[in-house]
Amino acid sequence: MNRCYCDSRAGYRRSGGLIVLVLLLSSLIRLSASEPPKVTARMDSSRFQLGDQVTLQIDLSYPSGSEVHWPLIADSLPLLKLDESMLQESPEDVARHSPEFAALDVFDRSRRDTSEQEGRIHIQQSLTVAMFDGGYFGLPALQFVVRYVDAQQADTIATEPLVFEVAMEEVDLDSDIRDIKDPLDVPWSIWEIWHWIVLALTIVAALTALIAYWSRRKPVEKQAFIPRPLKRPPHDVALEALRALEKDKLWQNGRVKEYHTRIAHIARQYIEERFAVLALESTTDEILDALMRSTSIDNSLLAKLRQALSLADLVKFAKERPLPNDNDLSIKNTYEFVQATMLVENEQTTEQTEQ
Repeated sequence: MNRCYCDSRAGYRRSGGLIVLVLLLSSLIRLSASEPPKVTARMDSSRFQLGDQVTLQIDLSYPSGSEVHWPLIADSLPLLKLDESMLQESPEDVARHSPEFAALDVFDRSRRDTSEQEGRIHIQQSLTVAMFDGGYFGLPALQFVVRYVDAQQADTIATEPLVFEVAMEEVDLDSDIRDIKDPLDVPWSIWEIWHWIVLALTIVAALTALIAYWSRRKPVEKQAFIPRPLKRPPHDVALEALRALEKDKLWQNGRVKEYHTRIAHIARQYIEERFAVLALESTTDEILDALMRSTSIDNSLLAKLRQALSLADLVKFAKERPLPNDNDLSIKNTYEFVQATMLVENEQTTEQTEQ
């Protein structure tokens, strides 16, 4: 019984200790989160040579949930040029001297490294800067605006001003003027010119391959000239086609549509080759209008051509059944139109010469 009582008391002590530890940690976290925002800026060194690149590191810490407005950092930061007498004075006293202004060049900047720990947000950024003027300089405070959670007001926090020295190479003006030193002889190796050797070997190989190709190339055999056959006059083709159509006796055997289709095709092909009119792709009215505008064909011949083409259109599209006399009249009018408008030998020779 006593052993059980002791064990229970020991258990109560352990649980009570854990509760106290949890409360202590939570209070520490609340205290850490309630700390005011802090920002610091520091440089690698307070003294560096002219033109050396140094790092300016900015560390910012503020409660979680707050908003921070980071100052705009351009390609350079404004500086105050100080005399040695100003180094021990306060910033207010330095401002009364109206010091000269300079610029700290910013060459590179890192990304803002952000982390959160114990209810606070930590931001760190590094700037790579350099100075090209000698002397003592002061970097004014960088100001940050912090707006707290569920608060209407905002606080402004700032870094401490930084003072640094830019050293210049000392030049002895009393010493003699010395001539420029001669260039140093640096030993070279084959690896420094290997790309030139590869380029030369490549050019030699390309020239060798080109010479071998031309030497082995078979001479081109001259092909015998074969004259192109002379193009037959369009009226010869049309008249021959009309005579063949008469021999086929299509409409006499009931093939009226095929008969008139062939007449229209013969006439259109003749007009296209004889007068350079796109007759195969045009309607009957378009063909007649083009001939009236571009030629001096007699109206009676155009009327005969209209009869043959219009009747062919009616038979083909309107299923017209013409009389035997109309069938004979279509091929007769086509004959007369071709024979009346065909080129004679002298005109044909002149037209071929112009082409």
